[in-house]
Amino acid sequence: MCLATTLLLSFPRNAEASAARRLTVSLTFDDGFASQLVAGRILDRYDMRGTFYINSGLVGLPGYLALEDLDSLKAAGHEIGGHTVTHADLPTLSATEANRQICQDRQTLMSWGFDVSSFAYPYSAFKPSVERIAQQCGYRTARAVGSLKSPHSCADCPVTESVPPADLYATRTPDDIDTSWSLADLRNTVMRAEESGGWLTFNLHHICDGCSPASIRPAEFEQFTAWLKRRSSTSARTTVRTVQQVITGATKPAVAATPPPPPRSPGKNSLRNHSLEVAGGTGSALPHCWSAASSGSHEPKHSRTTDAHTGTFAAKITMPRGTDGDAKLIPTLDLGDCAPSVTSDHIYEVSAWYRSNTEVYFTLYQRDAAGQWAYWTQSPAMTAAKGWTKATWITPPVSSDAVAMSVGLTIDSPGTLTVDDLSFVDETPAAARPTTPPAAEDADRIDYAAYTEDQSADGGWLGIVCITIALLALVAGLLDSYRTKAH
Repeated sequence: MCLATTLLLSFPRNAEASAARRLTVSLTFDDGFASQLVAGRILDRYDMRGTFYINSGLVGLPGYLALEDLDSLKAAGHEIGGHTVTHADLPTLSATEANRQICQDRQTLMSWGFDVSSFAYPYSAFKPSVERIAQQCGYRTARAVGSLKSPHSCADCPVTESVPPADLYATRTPDDIDTSWSLADLRNTVMRAEESGGWLTFNLHHICDGCSPASIRPAEFEQFTAWLKRRSSTSARTTVRTVQQVITGATKPAVAATPPPPPRSPGKNSLRNHSLEVAGGTGSALPHCWSAASSGSHEPKHSRTTDAHTGTFAAKITMPRGTDGDAKLIPTLDLGDCAPSVTSDHIYEVSAWYRSNTEVYFTLYQRDAAGQWAYWTQSPAMTAAKGWTKATWITPPVSSDAVAMSVGLTIDSPGTLTVDDLSFVDETPAAARPTTPPAAEDADRIDYAAYTEDQSADGGWLGIVCITIALLALVAGLLDSYRTKAH
């Protein structure tokens, strides 16, 4: 008896919604992960359609949907929406960079042949100015996450979004679906919503067996989809629709993004905050306009240090023992505010002052006009340096499809790297590079492949002292000889 009572209380009363109350369910998928193809196939089996919010700059990268995957989703009737170019945290960006992230993403997706009218904020992060940009870029609606009743939060929140929504550019959902959601949670959320009617949007990421905390198992998703299909009867008045089918209207033309700053003229340092003096935010260990990048299975530590080459601050990377991969500090892979624009076929000189107890090297990334970043090349290895040492390297000519560059010193073995005063300078037309240590007037134009300028305690300064002593001894000898002859 108690068990029966418990089961009855665990489900909302009046599970079959009133015929006068229609419920629309939308199934949305963020970030364009490759596993979402599984969701697409499951939805196809039950004649349902979803909305897939895509970061155009990630399409085709390992672990993400390829362009042909998006084409197959479109052919099956699924909606393709926008999600910024690089999954940017929009409220932290300037207005011009936010505009590029939102408008260029939509522009690229539409150039690929998709009808794009729905947008979702990465990290569900937005503010009124970002909402306005989403509208200015031509979107009909923008989705946030949260503010509706969820199994583990927001108990006093509404259970559905209104149609039309109170704010078309901040539509509400329950919490993201993740491994904490059970099949019963999914069903109960729908049945609760059927009592009031309206619009209920679910948001998902990975469709896999435990590959991520932000995932749902394919078997569970199919069980839920099959159950939803049975709910979509005339009596229940519950239907599954894409966001575009809920917020209808004519699709606006693509809106051109704010162009990035042009490449700097030859001889000018293109890097912002190149001396790393400006912090990236309250409590941040990273300088403004710079980001940590790494590969492999390790957790490098990034910190600010007052052991600076000039000014007050430098950046330090500590690689722990027993790990693989690498770590580096690079200009943020963005669309113009931080990563410098470049000119194709030009060559660039990259330099940095560093201290390290292991070898380091420069790593370079390039961005194409569609906003996609990719590894480009790296420099030869540079020796460990106890004292501040200037490393300089001349890049190959920039490829024809590259419009921006990011570069930083890399450490790939246990140890520490401290870096400061970086530069990235257009060196076109190319000058002949020295093959021997340069003259004093060329001391800041060193090709590191040929020579290292070392100012460590037992390196450069010791040499200068020795030379000075030798010169003084020579002068003293000449004076002594002169006196002898005079006598």
